[in-house]
Amino acid sequence: MEKFERGTKVLIVHKNGESKDKHQVKVSAAELINRKGNLLIVKGIEADNDSVIDVRLRDDL
Repeated sequence: MEKFERGTKVLIVHKNGESKDKHQVKVSAAELINRKGNLLIVKGIEADNDSVIDVRLRDDL
């Protein structure tokens, strides 16, 4: 988790709230704003209410 610093580019896999099918997911690019423990605050997406499934560094792909 040391790589998760302010300005880090990440890809976030999260539930697609726009879909009526609860099994649909969405992958969004975002920029890390702040990290406190396991809580990541990012800009660029709207994912809340436990909708985040996975977070990856964009450079790891």
